[in-house]
Amino acid sequence: MKAKINGIEVEGTPQEIAELIEIQEKSSKSKRPKSSWEVFELKDVGLDTFFNGLSAPTRKLIEVILDAKGHIVEDELYMKTSSDGTNDGKNARGILSGITRRCGTLSGKKTKLISCYKKDDKWYFNFPAKPDSKETHDDNFNLLTSYLK
Repeated sequence: MKAKINGIEVEGTPQEIAELIEIQEKSSKSKRPKSSWEVFELKDVGLDTFFNGLSAPTRKLIEVILDAKGHIVEDELYMKTSSDGTNDGKNARGILSGITRRCGTLSGKKTKLISCYKKDDKWYFNFPAKPDSKETHDDNFNLLTSYLK
């Protein structure tokens, strides 16, 4: 039997190929670097300080994620933040990068307000409770929701 594992063609019995796949999966998981960022705490810097000078697209992106209860699929985020309602809001990742830089500048640490993770071949954005988590960070979510109303 022939198979491709990470772009490399291998030949063997089904059992041998299954073992190679298992070894490769374990190897790639063990080499994954640990996340070293912390959750940005809005209450530590104040909402006015955080929002002072944010662009309209940045504010809109935050509002879209809040409207989705703090958790949204990338394609939906792109459609809701694009100017014409298509899936062409590719600048959303750039905006998220700017938000992360602002969080780091204000906190003096490596912090994030919004995180992303991949599941079932889809990317999700959310207000994190911890790195690589799909749980919302209730303090930040509640503060932002009340501030933007």
